[in-house]
Amino acid sequence: MATGGTPDYFNSCTRVQVGVPQNFMGSCFAKDGQAYIGLILLLEPPIDTTSKATDYREYIESKLNEPLAKDQWYRVAFYFSVAPNSTYGINRLGVYFSEKKIGNRISTRILNFKPQVSIDSTLILTEKQNWFAFIDTFKAKGNESYMTIGNFYNDKKTNYKTLDVFGISKVQQTRIAANKIAYYYIDLVSVVKISNAAKK
Repeated sequence: MATGGTPDYFNSCTRVQVGVPQNFMGSCFAKDGQAYIGLILLLEPPIDTTSKATDYREYIESKLNEPLAKDQWYRVAFYFSVAPNSTYGINRLGVYFSEKKIGNRISTRILNFKPQVSIDSTLILTEKQNWFAFIDTFKAKGNESYMTIGNFYNDKKTNYKTLDVFGISKVQQTRIAANKIAYYYIDLVSVVKISNAAKK
């Protein structure tokens, strides 16, 4: 937890609210293994330009096995899935690398950092219960020791689509509409050093 926002850890060892595949945000098997993380990337987006934005965010943070080397290229990869009970799909999800740990536990709002790698912001993937692969590369400044994943853009700079609920019960449709969140699962995150020669 990089902030006061509270991401969730899901594991097949439990059958309660945070199980795998069944949990409070729907049903989804892990891409690999028996666990994954879930987080809110958008909460109650403003309905027009005059509406007040909540800008609530949840982030996951991890210390790297070793600091990144200066001017070294790295490949960042992970899988993400739109949770079945998510109300929206969005165009913002990125990874920020920092030298120091982010520990702003008082705030639940946006971290004001520019992620080094991000998903394609021109697309909004809306298919639920599918794992989408993200792979990108970046050159390290050096000594980055932590990675943080989430949405680093405010509500008004985050595009979203209301997801299709056709074919499910009215009760479930009502619940999803009431959630008013973009909730994504994250699995299989990796940061791997690659040959600098391959980038030339």
